[in-house]
Amino acid sequence: MPVYSFFGLNWSNPSHWRPLQSAALPHSADPQPATIDQADVYLVWLGDTPLALSRRTPSVQVDGGCRIQWDQAEQLFVDPCGGSRFLRDGRYKYGPAPRSLDRLPVRIVNHTIEIDPMHTELGEQHP
Repeated sequence: MPVYSFFGLNWSNPSHWRPLQSAALPHSADPQPATIDQADVYLVWLGDTPLALSRRTPSVQVDGGCRIQWDQAEQLFVDPCGGSRFLRDGRYKYGPAPRSLDRLPVRIVNHTIEIDPMHTELGEQHP
């Protein structure tokens, strides 16, 4: 890890990657909520590929305090404040939201799923 010096002080470049869970655990059929460094996410498995979807609503009409919820009966993510619906992979299905759910970068290192809560990727805009 590189060490940087500024005014005689040395420090390491901190990594933004945070461990979420073991990749060796059985994959849950339903999205699993988690919070890492104040980032509320859902861990979703699409086959053998993990996704980290933000639980923050992409709706511009709603205060930032509203959190997306997984509706097991509908098999969709639901914005309880704006009413929008999103597919399991976070893509927009219908409702007033201007885009799909935001994603956080995910990687697997030494059988551990890690996410980078500092670099949220905005969901895709829809027509």
